[in-house]
Amino acid sequence: EPYMGLRVMAGPLHFDALKNDLLLRGATIMDEEQNKHFSVLRATAPLKKLFGYHGKVAQLTGGRGHLVMWLSHYAAS
Repeated sequence: EPYMGLRVMAGPLHFDALKNDLLLRGATIMDEEQNKHFSVLRATAPLKKLFGYHGKVAQLTGGRGHLVMWLSHYAAS
C-alpha cells in the first residue's frame, strides 16, 4: 500500500482542524510547528485515505492553506 508524505501549512487558527482531519485519515504526525503567523504539519498517511484531501484543506482553511504531497514509502496493509 502506498503511503504519502505531506506537509500542510496554514494559519495557526486552522491547526487543530487540520491535525484532527489528518488523524481521522490514519495519518502519523511526524512533526508540527506553530507560531503566531503560521502552522506546519508534516505527516505520512495511506494514499487511499488522502483522495480529495486538497479540497478538504481548502475547505478547512478558507482556501489559504498550502499542501504538498509526495510518495513516501510502501507498507503492508
